[in-house]
Amino acid sequence: EATIAEPQEMLPWIRGWGSDCEVLEPQELRTALEKEVKKMVRVYGVGNISWPQTRFFAHRREDDERENWQPLIEHLTKTAELARTYGEDANVAELAYIAGLMHDLGKYSDAFQKRLTGEGPRVDHSTAGAKELNAFLEGKPQQVIAQMLAYPIMGHHAGLPDYGYETDLDGGTVCARLKNKLPDYSAYKDELDLSALPFPQRLNIQPLRLRVFKDKPPKDYISFSFSFLVRMVYSALVDADFQETETYMQGRIKPRGGYADISTLRDKLDMYLKQFENPNTTINRKRNEILKVCIEKGKTEKPGFFSLTVPTGGGKTLASMAFALHHAAECGLKRIIYVIPFTTIIEQNAGVFKSIFGEEQLLEHHSNFDWEGKKRDNPDDHTNSTLAKLRLAAENWDIPIIVTTNVQFFESLFDNRPSGCRKLHNIAKSVIIFDEAQMLPRDYMRPAMAAVWELVSNYGASVVFCTATQPGLERFLPENTEVRELAPNP
Repeated sequence: EATIAEPQEMLPWIRGWGSDCEVLEPQELRTALEKEVKKMVRVYGVGNISWPQTRFFAHRREDDERENWQPLIEHLTKTAELARTYGEDANVAELAYIAGLMHDLGKYSDAFQKRLTGEGPRVDHSTAGAKELNAFLEGKPQQVIAQMLAYPIMGHHAGLPDYGYETDLDGGTVCARLKNKLPDYSAYKDELDLSALPFPQRLNIQPLRLRVFKDKPPKDYISFSFSFLVRMVYSALVDADFQETETYMQGRIKPRGGYADISTLRDKLDMYLKQFENPNTTINRKRNEILKVCIEKGKTEKPGFFSLTVPTGGGKTLASMAFALHHAAECGLKRIIYVIPFTTIIEQNAGVFKSIFGEEQLLEHHSNFDWEGKKRDNPDDHTNSTLAKLRLAAENWDIPIIVTTNVQFFESLFDNRPSGCRKLHNIAKSVIIFDEAQMLPRDYMRPAMAAVWELVSNYGASVVFCTATQPGLERFLPENTEVRELAPNP
């Protein structure tokens, strides 16, 4: 055994063994040797290795030879497959796949290929896919799909654009950019066939219907539901694009995922809660009663809206988490998102959960969390690798338990930037717990509750409003929305 600072240091020693030595792992070291062998085959004119014939590339690494650049069709297909996977829980898999195939269509222009080598001006490569879809589906029943996908395709770098006006001739709006003259990118037709794309026949969303004014009937807000669908597709696309590009540029896959599943975390919590099974005071007996009811309802209730009305000191933190984990395990939901109004209490709750589940299973995501300070306080390799993995999870919330703030949660739902929206597809099929629900943003209650309704009604989430004094949030939700109480005799 030998300790080295970096695997690449072994290259000269491995070369010395020639064909008597094979690198099995790590993969990045094996890949480096494979590239050198291929280069030697080309230099000496032996072997029968077929070199990529494409003249269109998506990315290149600094100082990398052309044969190692990433073919554009490879980036498009890999991004599309990733986007389809990320879109499954939000029920936007095929839309995300189409967006992934089309998002970099403008890179098929000679102008962009020159730019890739450092020549020429910047090239708009993100409008072409939207233009081509719009032309292909014009006059067809699925034309609305082209209109919808224009937003994520055009905005996958700069952010979701405004629609603008049909009269726009210049600027960054969707309408203006669809009229822009672009460098010729028609070479894409040699590698992509739009007629083979899996265009859905209909959009499977239930439109938001609200009564905003007491003296007027309820009204459909289909545009809000439509915009939320766009954001889900956008989230799946930008997360897939970022990770696929990152993997190519760094030559390896970063250590994401690999967490305990929801059932395992449920069992950990149940084991922790055994210490409360024989209460000997009145308040503890009441806490235990609430806890047991929440666990039983977690096993039997279908996804939807819930309230947990418990006085201060009634144990709602553990009771709500117990409901959430049992509910998620029974209903196939993927994660628990615990939303707290104040950073002053978020660390306390996060600390309780970390002691139960382990620090590596929980992401604490708020403005006061000091990543660098944590690294200085815990210099050992295991802690640093855990922190590095959690930092990656903060990009897209790909982790079983998230503890965050109202501000972080709702700003993510209404953000237009790629970095802010990457996590949205992972909010689908989650249990979202709003602690101290009376502190939800009053000035923005209608859009906030409309977004929460979308998550429950169209994206498979469940929501729990926890507080000692319920604020009557039903009036901000569509009529006849059922909010089921979890506590016995609230």
